[in-house]
Amino acid sequence: ERVEAFLARLRDALVKMPAAEFAENVAAVKKSFQEKNKNLGEESGKYWSAVSDKTYLFRKYYLLGEEVATVSQKEVLIFFDKFVARGAPLRRVLSVQVFGNNHVEVMEKNATRTTKEDDTKGEEKKNGGCADIGVSVIGDDEIQDFKRVNGFFSLRERVDVESMRLEGFG
Repeated sequence: ERVEAFLARLRDALVKMPAAEFAENVAAVKKSFQEKNKNLGEESGKYWSAVSDKTYLFRKYYLLGEEVATVSQKEVLIFFDKFVARGAPLRRVLSVQVFGNNHVEVMEKNATRTTKEDDTKGEEKKNGGCADIGVSVIGDDEIQDFKRVNGFFSLRERVDVESMRLEGFG
């Protein structure tokens, strides 16, 4: 609820923002993308991420800064309405809750809690009224499988190495 209220206020602020203030914000974002590395570790980290991702785009942050400089206030509002605002046609929401080992009972309670979302219909739904949109609890032993089935992770298919094990070697 608080996130939704924040997003509504953010859209209002974007609409009411003077063009000069928007331009200042764009310039600040561009500057942050294009600022020089503070140390050798930061610089090598950027280069190694381009190598490990196999993109080899070493000027990525400079190019992002240049692209940000071309964005208009109208384009930001169109993007917001399409992807971020409540009821947006292409909006997707991911909520993550992390529980330590000392709080397993709380996690299990939240995963099985039932609430009445609409008293007039009297329908009970699991996971705080969100079961109808795909809420699930993922244990620490299931993280790789979760990444594999979701489009925002590019993992290869699982390889069954146990079936390849040779007798007498393991």
